Amino acid sequence: MIPIRNIYYMLSYAFRVLNEQGYKSIETEQFNNVGDLCAAILAKGVAIQIKRGLGREYLEVSEEISSLRGKIDISESIKQLSMQRKKLVCTYDEFSVNSYMNRIIKTTMCLLLKSKISSARKKELRKLLVYFDDIDLLDVYSINWHIQYNRNNQTYRMLISICYLVIKGLLQTQSDGSTKLMDFLDEQRMCHLYEKFILEYYIKEHSKINASASQIKWQLDDGFDELLPIMQSDIMLSFGKNTLIIDAKYYGSSLQEQYGVYSAHSNNLYQIYTYVKNKEGELSYSPHEKVAGMLLYAQTDKEGAFEKNYMMQGNPISIKTLDLSGNFESIRFQLDSIAEKYLYKSKPDTSEISKLYVSSCIDSGIKKWSIYYDDRNGIHQLEENFKPLIFDTQSAAEVKLKEYESERRSEDSADAFSIEDAEVFAENQKWKYASTYAKTAPHEYLVKKWLSEEDKLQFERLVQTINKESVVGYFYGHKNNYLILGDHYYWYMPCYPENMAVDLINRTTTDFLEYRDGVYYYKPKKLNCEN
Repeated sequence: MIPIRNIYYMLSYAFRVLNEQGYKSIETEQFNNVGDLCAAILAKGVAIQIKRGLGREYLEVSEEISSLRGKIDISESIKQLSMQRKKLVCTYDEFSVNSYMNRIIKTTMCLLLKSKISSARKKELRKLLVYFDDIDLLDVYSINWHIQYNRNNQTYRMLISICYLVIKGLLQTQSDGSTKLMDFLDEQRMCHLYEKFILEYYIKEHSKINASASQIKWQLDDGFDELLPIMQSDIMLSFGKNTLIIDAKYYGSSLQEQYGVYSAHSNNLYQIYTYVKNKEGELSYSPHEKVAGMLLYAQTDKEGAFEKNYMMQGNPISIKTLDLSGNFESIRFQLDSIAEKYLYKSKPDTSEISKLYVSSCIDSGIKKWSIYYDDRNGIHQLEENFKPLIFDTQSAAEVKLKEYESERRSEDSADAFSIEDAEVFAENQKWKYASTYAKTAPHEYLVKKWLSEEDKLQFERLVQTINKESVVGYFYGHKNNYLILGDHYYWYMPCYPENMAVDLINRTTTDFLEYRDGVYYYKPKKLNCEN
């Protein structure tokens, strides 16, 4: 269940006018249902529009009058015998407030008065309806929502969108033809809001990213595209050479079930695969990383949270959920993590290895050589086992530096395991129990230098798997990337300096991991240490 407050935040991103000063008070109010929220937004928006002045438009009026105005309708005048009364039927344009958009708003407010909203909200709407006395009602089932906006009526865009959500979401038809008023927006309407919210979030919060709902060209051998549908993406994000296509899905059930076996909705998977492969072909003539695709489902209570990552003919495609039930900060964190993983995060530039360099030092009054690196805190000597690396000759130090360079390049070029192969490799290693942390943070670790040359290469593949397939989690206040394999999760600590290869991987059981508000957290357990 999505908290009403989060619906408001989603609407605020979808319709940016809600961030203006006049709407700020709504954020702190409490609402019983979405209808109550929409009524509050509509009441505030209509009040602001009344201060500006209700929009007017020229409407054609035909009436029997005693003085000429506009065009004479001769046929109607004859039919109605108007001339016997010394009158004529005339047709003329009148600049009236009875515009189509005002009629939609009045119809919506009248509908909300019949719904389960607070009495205070109904009182607000009744006061506003006084200004709509000269405006007619519409049939809610025949409203034309294809409205053209311009500079003169731009302020109506959000109001009409809220009316659309109210009428389409609150009004439903029963089998006997009568109507009922619902307390919540239906799945189809929420799906549109969900898509627009995610797109607008990235546009506003990640200005470096090019976010749009772009069309994708079919990659055809002969250029013949007759009868082919338009490929319209929900969200396409681009940053540098990285591209991520997101297909946002808001369903009652995120997965399909057949004979007790759950799987992704096949049509959704075919769709995102088609988008990704055609976009990959479109970018084939320019430098780029492999196009990634994501099916991003709104998390449901039934299936809960899940995230699966696949490599399909060289392109990463993932299926994951977005938890909308927590506070909005957890939603923000989840969306930001997607940007970090797929767009901002790229393979480290091995040219940064030049930050490591050989220079002389004085050790016990004797000139020797060491490896140094610079960072924002100054110049540091490189250490191993918490001791500075000291060499008798410059050539010996340079040989060691080249080893570090080679090791880092080897790690960068390693291919990630599949999840299954990563689990097999990890389970076949001899992990050492970290006895120092037995009471505070029980875990095991694996050191790269313990391994054979062949297993060192596999170790590097495991590092890349953590980089690629991990989820963001927290060990108290410290942020980590966790790779979940079976009943264990794996991580490595940041390297210092950053351009060093990873030399140690940690792991512990998933009993110490808790998923809460869309984020993984370390969960300490009471340990029996009497023995």
